[in-house]
Amino acid sequence: MLDCICSLTQDSRVQNKGEEMGQATLEAIGLVLAVVLAIGLVVVWQGGQKVAIEDVQPSWGWYIDPKDSDGKLTTAIWFASNRADLSKRNAPRELFVAPPAPGAEESLTRITIDTFDDRQPAVSPDGSRVAYVSNKHGQAQGNVYLYDILKGTHTRVTYRPQGLDSMPAWSPLKDGQGQHSELIIVSDLYSKIPQLYRVNIPTGTWTQITYSQYPISSPHVSPDGRYIAYTMDVNGNTDIYVMDYDGRNVQRITSHPKQDQNPKWCPKWDTGYWIAFESDRTGDWNVYLINPFTKEERPVTQHPGADFAPAWSPAPDGKSLVFVSDRDAAKSPGYRYSIYLVPDVWGTIQSTTGEVETFRVTGRVQ
Repeated sequence: MLDCICSLTQDSRVQNKGEEMGQATLEAIGLVLAVVLAIGLVVVWQGGQKVAIEDVQPSWGWYIDPKDSDGKLTTAIWFASNRADLSKRNAPRELFVAPPAPGAEESLTRITIDTFDDRQPAVSPDGSRVAYVSNKHGQAQGNVYLYDILKGTHTRVTYRPQGLDSMPAWSPLKDGQGQHSELIIVSDLYSKIPQLYRVNIPTGTWTQITYSQYPISSPHVSPDGRYIAYTMDVNGNTDIYVMDYDGRNVQRITSHPKQDQNPKWCPKWDTGYWIAFESDRTGDWNVYLINPFTKEERPVTQHPGADFAPAWSPAPDGKSLVFVSDRDAAKSPGYRYSIYLVPDVWGTIQSTTGEVETFRVTGRVQ
């Protein structure tokens, strides 16, 4: 009997050992498969384009091509993009220029050529300079710089090694020398909560404009220089506000439970006072117009997906705008966000799309 019990016990141990070995083998096989899969993914990832192209933050303004011997004044769309280096994720963005025409993918001009993150371009009203944000001098987040289009030079405007100065917007008003010399920027200079500041470029002096307990972003000055539109985030909900240029008489323009943000004044005022902005009020991000004084609204885009970051054509046109969208991303491998253009926001609604006429500027269908 004892021999039987010992035999049973030994058989049980052998069975348990076999089960343990089987489980260990399965785990080892699983680990090997995971490693092989990871290696395979790495090989595939390194063998081709790692990230999709993202053309974002457009600014449409007057432009003199330095390579044009006649110095012809035209318009161009400035934007930030990661397309300069698609070999790794989170690569620094660079500034590019595109003509406002369909299929401009082959006609792009790269402006900044460095290893820094250059973004948020804003063209001056006369088209001579572009304000933008960069970490060229080793700042953790960024300072504001100016690019002189004709001279091809870059000048630092703000000098903060820590913190973030961002979202520059030009004042259309000129100083005594006939120059556009003031920027409205977002900064955390005196508070961890971003506020608006007026920066005089020649003197380097700062004037704080807003003193809110809530974060403020995306300022834009009206074409007559009287008002500033901006976004304020109140407990996670963003809306559009308008105030006088000196910060007085704040008015809330939108009041929606969804996100309304990134306002841009229309430069053509003979059609009324209109602000373009982005909103996800329907569940998808689209571009809308609102009259800040009558509160009349109308949609510009009505498309599933994401349409955002509107920017108007410069005066005297003021009826066209560009925006960023992923609407053709499924048909364009390698492209996530591209620039699109609406020739006439007051145009006829297309029966097939439910939108006014729209065409693609950057990117291509593959």
